[in-house]
Amino acid sequence: MSKEEYVIYSIRIPSKLRELMKMVDVDWSSEIREFIRRRVMVEYRRRLLSEVKEIHKSFKDVETPPSWVLIRRDREER
Repeated sequence: MSKEEYVIYSIRIPSKLRELMKMVDVDWSSEIREFIRRRVMVEYRRRLLSEVKEIHKSFKDVETPPSWVLIRRDREER
């Protein structure tokens, strides 16, 4: 298994929030990494879906026969 490379990403939070974070037993680094991973995947999928929809729109001008016609043609050619 290859070792994953990490980079540092800093954020600013209110000092009161930081004090509250210290009061609870949570691995904040892991929590934040997991949140970011999930959020990135949601946005990535959203972008891909948008791209697929755009591609799909471009095919609307192409006339395609119904599937049953294509199946019949295929069977007749055999």
